[in-house]
Amino acid sequence: MVKAPSIWRTSTFRLVALYALVFCVSIGALICFVQLQINAYMYRQIDDELNWARRYFVSFPVSEIDRHIESRVARDHLGHSHYAIFTPERVAVVGDIRTMPAAMHANSVPYSVASLDLTDGQARPDARALATRLADGRILLVAYDAGDWVEITDGLLKALAAGGVVMLVVGVGGVFVWSVRPIRRILEVQRIAQRVVRGDLKQRMPVTGQHDELDMMSGIINHMLGDIEGLVGEVKSVCDAIAHDLRTPLARLHTLLHGLESTFEDDEPRRHTVQQAIDQTDTLLGRFAALLRVSEIEQLQRRSGFSELDLDGLLTDIHELYAPLADAKQVEFELDLRHAAAIHGDRGLLFEAISNLVDNAIKFAPQGGKVALGVRKLRAGCIAIDVCDNGPGIPEEEHEAVQKRFYRGRRNQSEQGHGLGLSIVAAVARLHEFRLEIGASDGLTRISIHCDAYVAPPLERPNLVIGNAV
Repeated sequence: MVKAPSIWRTSTFRLVALYALVFCVSIGALICFVQLQINAYMYRQIDDELNWARRYFVSFPVSEIDRHIESRVARDHLGHSHYAIFTPERVAVVGDIRTMPAAMHANSVPYSVASLDLTDGQARPDARALATRLADGRILLVAYDAGDWVEITDGLLKALAAGGVVMLVVGVGGVFVWSVRPIRRILEVQRIAQRVVRGDLKQRMPVTGQHDELDMMSGIINHMLGDIEGLVGEVKSVCDAIAHDLRTPLARLHTLLHGLESTFEDDEPRRHTVQQAIDQTDTLLGRFAALLRVSEIEQLQRRSGFSELDLDGLLTDIHELYAPLADAKQVEFELDLRHAAAIHGDRGLLFEAISNLVDNAIKFAPQGGKVALGVRKLRAGCIAIDVCDNGPGIPEEEHEAVQKRFYRGRRNQSEQGHGLGLSIVAAVARLHEFRLEIGASDGLTRISIHCDAYVAPPLERPNLVIGNAV
């Protein structure tokens, strides 16, 4: 089963996360820079306005400054500029400023004032003020309300931040949307790679023609797969040709040995020697037949002959076929059809593969032992055909090796066989895109054919378990 990669672990997500981090830091730095520049410009403009007002009032005689302040206050309809004169004791004499900020000093230096208390009862936050001492000892205070500047600055910074967030969301969202297609291509590459691992060397990686990195990688892998397929094909062809060419002379030798055996009816030692030669010839013919059968199954590439088949009937036929063999060896042979379902495949090939597993299980089970054939539900849409026995078992380190041609487990060297039985089962499983798995369950050796998907729901039936109690 092909599993989708987590998008959080992909290089696309990491690049997007790095881009988002750099973008956020850049936007933050830009906002800080813009705010500093705007504040500096605003303070320069206001301070110039305050210094101009200070010079303007100081240019008049001291006795006329009060009148000019009243005149300026009356004409200032916008309410941005404010003027007042205070006694040395900081008591207001004239103007629209009621109290002099405590932090103000009459040194003609502009100060930022958090709140400016006016005579109309209102307070102006964010003001700049400048105080200077007049010739008669009183204090001239000029101030400017910077509230509008601050509002404009805040609005600009908020708009800049909102624009940055929108750009970030659109950019990140766009990158994620565009990353879906490469991930789909990677999933397709992963799916094909799994089929190649299962032995289908005719598969090729998808090439879209965009000449991007994935196309380059696919081209390299396809070239490599072509070379591997050619080399493996040549090796198989040589082996198959040898097996095919030797069958005819071996069959003739087999016939001649049978004829020779009939001539030694009265000579038991020679007759026994000829019989041993016949047995060895039969072994060779069986081995070559099995080898050619494996090659035949592996070369089947078309699946048009596949159809929907019911495991209920298939496994019942196999159980009926091998029940007499199990009885003869006094082996309990159990059939469990509780989770049998309809699958898509070739009935003849699956019959041959499962029969091979059952035959091996009965052969290696001890006298009075147990063999179980059944269907196990793994999860929704996935079942396993299990063949279990309490024979010598297969060591875990040999699970992969026993599926190869001519390999025989160390525990089974004394038993007759060609070492090709599981090779045939593995070839049938690969053709159906099933998976062969070797394991153990409840003290029994279990060989399973995992069917990753079946096309019909499980058949409704009562719990059905058939056995031949010994």
